[in-house]
Amino acid sequence: MVIKIGFTRKLFKSLMYKDRMEVYRLGLTIGEDFTVSNEQSVQPIYTKIPCKISLNYQDLPEEDSLLINPTNQHIGIFCDPSYDIRKGDKIKAYVLDDHGNVLDTYTDYAGRPEKHTSHQQFALVNREFA
Repeated sequence: MVIKIGFTRKLFKSLMYKDRMEVYRLGLTIGEDFTVSNEQSVQPIYTKIPCKISLNYQDLPEEDSLLINPTNQHIGIFCDPSYDIRKGDKIKAYVLDDHGNVLDTYTDYAGRPEKHTSHQQFALVNREFA
């Protein structure tokens, strides 16, 4: 017996995807002297994509270092599988409250997405210094 779960896409979009994100992609630019460089597009590829932002690993304080305080958060993002998200895309994700106010913002690069019938998910890893 086969159970089809494609209908859950609408359910996820209406009930779970209250956060939003923008997607930027690096592109190759060829100069007049035929040099090639990677440049990030100023305009986003996608804006206001409904998504769900989930903290898979909460940042913990470093007890053994007084001078260096690295952040180490693993952030999971879930969205509709119809969007073309690629590894290396720059993601700007906004955590929103029930009224649409921005509570937090994450800006990092996407890992390789896992696409499913009902959704796709990918990771952002935030490794900076506080």
